[in-house]
Amino acid sequence: GMTLSLAALSSMKRVTPGHVGLIEDWQGNLRPFIYDDSQMVLAIPIWHKCVNIRLIPVKKRFIKEYPTK
Repeated sequence: GMTLSLAALSSMKRVTPGHVGLIEDWQGNLRPFIYDDSQMVLAIPIWHKCVNIRLIPVKKRFIKEYPTK
């Protein structure tokens, strides 16, 4: 019973907020479903991997400072 409940808990993955989720199997094939943010996804830990893709890319601002005399 404990092994079955541990396997069930480890197979649930949550898609992080601001992302969409895809399930990829060990051969590289994708499931035909797109999961919304904050949604629980059932994925077998050995064969499936949850891939999170950010909806809005983060814009970073790089500022370089050069010391002068």
